[in-house]
Amino acid sequence: MNYLRICILIIALEYSVGIYCQKDSTYCDCRPDSIDAFISYEELPSFPGGSEAILKYIKESIKYPEKALGNLLEDRVYVRICISETGKVENVEIAKGKYEILNKEALRVVSQMPDWKPAILRGKSVCCPYTLAVNFEIDRITKRKIRRERRTK
Repeated sequence: MNYLRICILIIALEYSVGIYCQKDSTYCDCRPDSIDAFISYEELPSFPGGSEAILKYIKESIKYPEKALGNLLEDRVYVRICISETGKVENVEIAKGKYEILNKEALRVVSQMPDWKPAILRGKSVCCPYTLAVNFEIDRITKRKIRRERRTK
């Protein structure tokens, strides 16, 4: 009996760890004829080099807006994208973000991303919606420096 429970638990965990990619036809219109709420992909889209490469690309590409830096604005901006059948980043839009100035920078960086490896469904490349988090964070030393400059003015 315990063996059966463990097997069921393992199967449930496997299905909950990213096997599904949500389909939203208003966002990723690559499969508008499908009415499934979730599509089970054989392979999800992947950035060349994996998660570390995404972080490196974003870190190297972000140009922290001077106005945002001066006002000590920080945020985590969520950007929705569609990885097309060819791996191109399409339909870039903000899912969540507090500050317009940071949202614009996140859109700029994500829109210029290199091609991804597309999702695979039934042995064919297909488009897949994906959400990226772009962190805008000011390090402690820079924050102190900006605060000191404010006090001396």
